[in-house]
Amino acid sequence: MVDNGADLVLCQHTHCIGTWEDYQNGKILYGQGNFLWNNSQKSNDFVGTGLLIALNVSDEITVKSYVVKRTETGTSLATEEEAKMVVNEMSSRYQEIKNSDFIEEEYQVFAQLSLAGYTSRLLNFVVVFAKIGSFVIRVLLKLGWLKTTRNPRLPAVLNSIKCESHRELLIKGIMYQENN
Repeated sequence: MVDNGADLVLCQHTHCIGTWEDYQNGKILYGQGNFLWNNSQKSNDFVGTGLLIALNVSDEITVKSYVVKRTETGTSLATEEEAKMVVNEMSSRYQEIKNSDFIEEEYQVFAQLSLAGYTSRLLNFVVVFAKIGSFVIRVLLKLGWLKTTRNPRLPAVLNSIKCESHRELLIKGIMYQENN
């Protein structure tokens, strides 16, 4: 995008803060992390922080970021010390991603770690459908019981299938298991 004239590219969906890169005449921010999302199952610092981005667009674009963190009661600005730690981690990641082998190796590890959660989520849902049979499924569809508002697990299953990033991660994990 920068090659085509963009001054700033904000990438998202990683649920964690990525890194910042000055590229050509632009800036790229890989992941702002989680700001308002509060999934208690993912309560570590890596997914419990995010960046609030302030843009000033005039003759040139200036960007200021504020580190936010999830607390027991909600979301708040990080302390100065916490913010410095996040910035240092971003700088470390920037050095690491320059090595393409590092990216592939880390992604492979992440895919392996994620595979159990994805397969559990998907297989539990499939087993339920296999047990109840197609007639019951048709009845449930007519009654609206397979809508996401009535089935709390369905959004996660749909997200695993519909979202390109989650689907790619699931496939990568399966392929690794198959080849090893």
